[in-house]
Amino acid sequence: MRSLLRSAVLVAAAAGMLVACGSDSSSTASGGNSFDLTASNISWSTTDIRVPSGDVTFVVKNNDKSIEHNLTIEGGAGVNKDVEGGKTVKVKATLKPGTYPFHCEYHPDVMKGTVTVT
Repeated sequence: MRSLLRSAVLVAAAAGMLVACGSDSSSTASGGNSFDLTASNISWSTTDIRVPSGDVTFVVKNNDKSIEHNLTIEGGAGVNKDVEGGKTVKVKATLKPGTYPFHCEYHPDVMKGTVTVT
C-alpha cells in the first residue's frame, strides 16, 4: 500500500513539472472575457496577450509594492490606467480584431508587449 501511494505521489509530481515546463510567455483570456496581468520586478507576467473581440476586462495586479505601474493599450483601445504599488485594478475595453501594442507608461522600454484580438 505504501509503495502504491509513493508511486501516485511521484506520478502527480512529474505531471506537475511537465505542465510547468510547457508554459510560454503567451496567455489567453479566461472565462467571461477577463484577462489577468501582473506587474512584478518591473516586468509583465506575459508579453503576448490573446483575447476574443468584444468587451474585455483586464485585471491588473501590481506586485511591486513601492513602484507605480500603468497599463496603456495603444491603437484606439482606450486603455490608460495607473496601478499603485501593491494594488489591483480592473480596466474594461471594447476591442475589435487586430493587434495592439501595450506598455507601462512609466517603464515603456522594459514593460511592453502585444494584445492580439481575434
